[in-house]
Amino acid sequence: MVVDIDSTRAESVASELRTKGITSAFHVADVSDPTEIEGMVAATVAALGGLHVAVNNAGVNHNSAAE
Repeated sequence: MVVDIDSTRAESVASELRTKGITSAFHVADVSDPTEIEGMVAATVAALGGLHVAVNNAGVNHNSAAE
């Protein structure tokens, strides 16, 4: 499951994975919102049949621009 706050980016990455033969779906969520995280997990289970591993590769920075 590819998750991003931007639907275009999420769909693009999931599509690229599928062209490589990798089962993939996407979901739009703001991972700084616990309610959206719950929805993300539910969407993952519904689309892929379960959730076995989660990788948090999101960054939230409220102090300065990331470089």
